[in-house]
Amino acid sequence: MSNHKSFTLIELLVVISIIGVLSAIVMTSISSASSKARDSQRISEINQMRNVFEQYFYDDNFHYPVDDTGGSGFCMKDNSSFLASLSEYAPLIPEDPKGGDWPCYRYYSDSEGTGYILTAELESNSSQMQGDGGKSNDLYEVYDDTGYIEDYVEGGGGGYFPSSWLIGWDKRIEFTIDKDEVDTTLSNFPTTLILSSSSGIDNDDVTSVFDEISSNSLKLAVTTSDGENECYVEVAHWSDGDEEAELHVKVPSISSSSNTTLYLYYDNDHANNTDYVGLTNSVPAETVWDANFKAVYHMSDGADNAHIYDSTSNDNDGTKKGANEPNQVAGEVGYAQDFDGSDDYIDCGGDGSLNITSALTLESLIKPDAAANGYVLIRNKADDSKRLYGYYTSATTTYFTYYDGANKSVSWATAVGSATFHHTVFKINGTTANLYIDNVDQGTKTLDNAFQGEATANLVLGERQTGFGFWEGLQDEVRISSTARSAGWIATTNSGLTDVLITYENEETF
Repeated sequence: MSNHKSFTLIELLVVISIIGVLSAIVMTSISSASSKARDSQRISEINQMRNVFEQYFYDDNFHYPVDDTGGSGFCMKDNSSFLASLSEYAPLIPEDPKGGDWPCYRYYSDSEGTGYILTAELESNSSQMQGDGGKSNDLYEVYDDTGYIEDYVEGGGGGYFPSSWLIGWDKRIEFTIDKDEVDTTLSNFPTTLILSSSSGIDNDDVTSVFDEISSNSLKLAVTTSDGENECYVEVAHWSDGDEEAELHVKVPSISSSSNTTLYLYYDNDHANNTDYVGLTNSVPAETVWDANFKAVYHMSDGADNAHIYDSTSNDNDGTKKGANEPNQVAGEVGYAQDFDGSDDYIDCGGDGSLNITSALTLESLIKPDAAANGYVLIRNKADDSKRLYGYYTSATTTYFTYYDGANKSVSWATAVGSATFHHTVFKINGTTANLYIDNVDQGTKTLDNAFQGEATANLVLGERQTGFGFWEGLQDEVRISSTARSAGWIATTNSGLTDVLITYENEETF
């Protein structure tokens, strides 16, 4: 008789359960060890790739391989042109050790190859992903050794380096020039930006610029629609306390068929942008104005209250009769000069750049006192023997004066009203003259002959000749060009100066 006792069914089930639990523990341990091993391999491999990219950088004029996807990046193993560019540095680009559907090693760079990011997704090591110094807590990242990591962002699709962002700047505002305010395509156009709590067509609040950079008006940049091509900027007026500014931007091209998009960047941690942005009389500021501009006066005081500055490279700066004669006051755009009508004037000298003949555009924002008579500006010999060119307003009539061998004038029976500022433009081409008031063409006049120049004449604002013909009222934004500006140019200038040209969007943060 056998004494062997067999397992009961319950005992067998218990044993099987124990074996199952132990197997699960063993498999979990093996799986965990495998995932950790793969994570270690990933970290090692993409850190080794950093050496490859740095060698490429020094061999390729300090540029990394360029990601042409617009910031979305690509799997290194699948990009044949990328692999070919690295063939002499890394004959074999590693693939993620898990393969299959697991995310591949991805490469990102900016559009110029000034920096890169390489990413891998780990299976178990969240602390490594969070502590790698990158922007994502869900990826392990390595990046270039040249210090650009602070300028990178992770996009909504896991991409970096947005294609339309100027590297190095943290904040920006998109703004658009309204095509309906542009009659014809314009090139290298000096566009006026008036920054305040109620700017542009929709009275947008753009005071976030002042909140960021305070009085540091050179810590800004303006780019074209690609977000990277910088434009030259003149800072003509900047008041951090009032949160108001007047900027003039040289825009390469403005379309009449579609809105023109630009970006205003600002960042208090950025160095002063002295290559592209400057105060009046600086090289960047002068670059805003094309060679046909012979004098541009924003009519604010210069270094003291007895001078004003010409914004062009001609440096036809003006000297007032005396301190505060005329007096700086609030204008339509920034500041204006207030002429008392009895003895105020500004002498801008007789530089040869002002010796204009045949084609001419004179423009100014003016606000006459009631029933005022006087010369807004004139290039005139002191003895009044030759009034070369200028313009004059009265209570009923507006005149263009010129010299063609004798003193002559043409007139329009149109008064410039005294209640508000008016953009007044004289355009002369040969013997044809037009007057525009607030972009309304007052009609064409014919000169007897084309006007002549005179090398010894001075340009004077607010006075016809010594002791006579004084202007009474405000002058702002005086501009003199040696070309007949087009009607489309005049119309867009008028819209810009009256702040109905631009729409501003909300602040974006990088």
